[in-house]
Amino acid sequence: MLKTVLRDTHTLKGQGGSFDFPSITMIAHRLEDYLAGIGALESHHIIDAQHFMSAMMRILESGTQPGDGTCSQIPRGLPAKGSAMADFLPERNYEVMLIASTTVLSHAVEQILHSQGLRVIALKSPLHAFETAVRSRPDLVIASAMMAGISGIDLARAFASMTATRNIPSAQLTGFDRANTELKGLPKTVPTIRHDQDVDGQIGDMLDRLGPA
Repeated sequence: MLKTVLRDTHTLKGQGGSFDFPSITMIAHRLEDYLAGIGALESHHIIDAQHFMSAMMRILESGTQPGDGTCSQIPRGLPAKGSAMADFLPERNYEVMLIASTTVLSHAVEQILHSQGLRVIALKSPLHAFETAVRSRPDLVIASAMMAGISGIDLARAFASMTATRNIPSAQLTGFDRANTELKGLPKTVPTIRHDQDVDGQIGDMLDRLGPA
């Protein structure tokens, strides 16, 4: 059953853009992320998946693509993937966009974000990050400083210069100290997260500074 749901979700994600309903693609992408790593569908997974499907059905029945403001709020009404650790942390309805240089790093950081009760948009392409950020308006962007093509530093500078994204907080994943020349060009207002140190604690401190969602 899980394979069928994943297959149908992937199909919906592709068809959303084809029929000029990018919000459908966005919701299907969130459902894929929610189901990722689940060995089998439990009853609570099925109930949560129905929330995703209902959100897509409401859009399709309206026959109209929601405006950017409405579209950015949709993910916050969807079930969040997390762990029991989130029960011991203050409730945060944050959505974090993660762009990591490797699959291993992406999975490791994504697990930490989920454990803190956060919604995560995990992307592989920095180019995809621009469109997603404008449409979804995440509460925080975390990107690897070193990536092929467009680096996280390039991404941070571009976000800071665009009206639609300049107010979105961001941070850089790096193994370098802030003073390292590899980070030359990173805006001074963008903090770094050392991925070779206590990532969990660093992200927790950053969220504390951001305050409640």
